[in-house]
Amino acid sequence: MIENRVVSITGAPERQESDSDRVFFRGMPGSFGAGLRVGRAFDGGLLGGGDSMLLDFRHGFFAVADSSERSPRASESLLTRIYEMMSRFFGVQKQNVLAEFDLARLYVEIKLRTEKILRETSPLDSTSLTGFLVLQTPTEPRGMILHTGDSLLMKFNKDAGIEQISETNFWMVGRSAQLYQMATVEIGADDMFLLATDGIADLPVWGNRYWKTALPQILVGTPIDEVPEQMMRKRSVQKNCVDDSTILTLSPPRLPRTLDTTIVTRDGIRSLS
Repeated sequence: MIENRVVSITGAPERQESDSDRVFFRGMPGSFGAGLRVGRAFDGGLLGGGDSMLLDFRHGFFAVADSSERSPRASESLLTRIYEMMSRFFGVQKQNVLAEFDLARLYVEIKLRTEKILRETSPLDSTSLTGFLVLQTPTEPRGMILHTGDSLLMKFNKDAGIEQISETNFWMVGRSAQLYQMATVEIGADDMFLLATDGIADLPVWGNRYWKTALPQILVGTPIDEVPEQMMRKRSVQKNCVDDSTILTLSPPRLPRTLDTTIVTRDGIRSLS
């Protein structure tokens, strides 16, 4: 069962843009959880809302992006264009099982097509991008990271612990014609992946210098579809102005492939398919 909710931080229904704690959640037990919380300005109102999140179940592509208040819709525009590119490319490909040589070819093709989008993006529309493409090979699922900027991709396994896959940098889309990082990622049966924008720094679990202990405790003790809500339940009380925060948790072997593609922004959850 999939669940979409718009809530205030107290859990009550909330759809007013004037509310300074506006949060969107989507999730499916055992499969994924997604949350976006709109930032708060010094006067208590909403920030421009530069975070966006893409959930493309059909193609197995999931991404977060964070643009500036100067051009807050840039992240949504970027993810929409990448979704359209993926749809055109995979529309003529066999999507079921990829041989190793197909994986190598796919890597090259996706890189070329993504960087074409980067080159076509105005410097005024700078944004981060962290995407994770889940693919099936003859033996096991494989992941592919497409990353530039300061958003995050992390991998967690209760036995191996937590590992940051993405390399933090300042090569923003619109100012760089290339991805800073693209690589394949091994996926184990019990691995969980977490994507997040830099607004995670305003959450207490990240502000705690022991986050490498605190975050795994949340990931172990919380159902995957509830992790974003659990992490967003509180924000730093030491800051009057806090950034948007977006968190997406994934269990790749358990992701459905038939759900509608959606994009999540400060305006809510919108279907793209």
